Amino acid sequence: MQPTNNPKRWLSRHRLKIILVFVVAVSSFGTGIRWGLPEAANPETVQSWALDTVAPIAPLNEAYYGFTRSGNEYVVYPLFHYIVLSVAYAPYVGVQFLSGNIAEPGSTFPYGLQDVAQACQDLTLIARLVSLAMALGIVALIYRITETVAGRDAAVWAALAVSLIAPLSYYAKTSNLDVPYAFWVCLAAWRFLCILDQQKYRDYVLFAVFSALAVATKDQAYGFFVLIPLVLAYALARSRQPVGRVTLRQWSAALVSRPMLLGGVAALVSYAAANNIFLGGLDGLLRHLSYGGDIYDYRQNTETAFYSLRSQIQLLGQSGVILLQTLAPLSVGLALFGIVCAVRERMWNLLSLLAFVVSYYIFVIAVFNMVFARYLLVPAILLTPFIGVGITRLATTNMRSRAISTSLVALSLLSQSALVVDLNLTLVADSRQTMGDWIHANVEQGAVIESQVRARMLPHISADYKVSIAGNSGDPITMLVVPEDLTPAALTARNPDYVLILEGLGVTGDPEGWDSPSLMAYYQDLIDGLLGYEKIAEFTTPHFVPFRQIPGTRPTSILLARSATIDE
Repeated sequence: MQPTNNPKRWLSRHRLKIILVFVVAVSSFGTGIRWGLPEAANPETVQSWALDTVAPIAPLNEAYYGFTRSGNEYVVYPLFHYIVLSVAYAPYVGVQFLSGNIAEPGSTFPYGLQDVAQACQDLTLIARLVSLAMALGIVALIYRITETVAGRDAAVWAALAVSLIAPLSYYAKTSNLDVPYAFWVCLAAWRFLCILDQQKYRDYVLFAVFSALAVATKDQAYGFFVLIPLVLAYALARSRQPVGRVTLRQWSAALVSRPMLLGGVAALVSYAAANNIFLGGLDGLLRHLSYGGDIYDYRQNTETAFYSLRSQIQLLGQSGVILLQTLAPLSVGLALFGIVCAVRERMWNLLSLLAFVVSYYIFVIAVFNMVFARYLLVPAILLTPFIGVGITRLATTNMRSRAISTSLVALSLLSQSALVVDLNLTLVADSRQTMGDWIHANVEQGAVIESQVRARMLPHISADYKVSIAGNSGDPITMLVVPEDLTPAALTARNPDYVLILEGLGVTGDPEGWDSPSLMAYYQDLIDGLLGYEKIAEFTTPHFVPFRQIPGTRPTSILLARSATIDE
């Protein structure tokens, strides 16, 4: 008897595949989880090297003020994930109280902590583990979503594909909000498919709750849900009218039907609760919404021809390039093939997932007229079920084509794996670690070291050296270069002992992003030793992918010493 004819044996083999997928996911997401933990030598170095993180102190600060946002000047993000992290922090904070590491809690550095550096590192790790758990939840949800609409074989391939999305691997091990809100969007997408399949009130409520929690985690999640009520109303009208055309009247009636209204109420209540408006958080929510409007106005004012056709075509092209860099070209090809197969086979429930992507692009990407890799993280995740479908359909081709199909699938997954390996390599072998060790071994303590990027992005040297930041506004929104600080005369007036340059970070102060001829001339003269400084150390972060996948990673670290310092 053939082994495949034994259901129990087949199920066991299938479970083994699932286990192997999660082994890949844990390896992908967990590698480098200790990258750039905060030095916490002063308030400027409390955060890690990762950009736009909310750990380690912000959740505790929100809890300190009763989740009213009173102690938060820059209410950039909604409140909900701060609450989630505060709950995750609670056991650790309790142990710190009992051990005496927390004497008198406060909202300013060092926050009442006796060992602030260790506590900040531990809290950052806890926040990262929360993100990692949510990333694994995304893998499980993609498996469940794909299994529901396309079967188990496609589900395994989809789960493997999502485990190998390089930006997901990165954000799974940082304390950004991107993985948490993606997790809630995926939960909502799963209940969305349950609604299409079963039309139960419970699923309407759960979909609404998860959607609200996604938006209460990161505002831009709203874009995924703008068009979805129209899809749900059509599906509800179709369930009531199985045969014939659904009229506009029937569609409109479904839009204001009991399950839709129940879902709307559940969404509003969940969003309100997640932002703590019932217990004093209303003013904080209003401040946050106003702050988001200010950011929108700033970004709009910095764009020329904001809504022009040309700018939107360029944006679409940029989005396509980033998607290719995120999933690798062959995987994007497999996703497109899977979409074609879904259309041919009339897999309407699966195809309806694209409504989330289209809605998000129209109401977020196109409106803000800008795109980055993390902006396309959830759209890439929602394309992986189609990758699963594409792979399974290629597996059913004839023997002559099967070798080609197998090679394409293998190359696709290897391409994704290469992106993940490269990104993780840039974290575990970050040149800042090597440069920090070199400075401690070769530079006298107390020396003045100047840099153009913020102190928290530098090697961990603030505890033993006088770090001076020049040429960087430090503003959390604009983060502008200050050109008047970056001139030979200004450098001579400051006269630091050393100048530390981080090139290739993709952040403000990184010479790689300067487009001013005078700034570039300043940088080149500095490197060439024409401004009284000579290069004494240079370390490059190893990588093999030609483009930088995530801003703030893979820097080249260069240290220059004042010529007089070298002579001494």
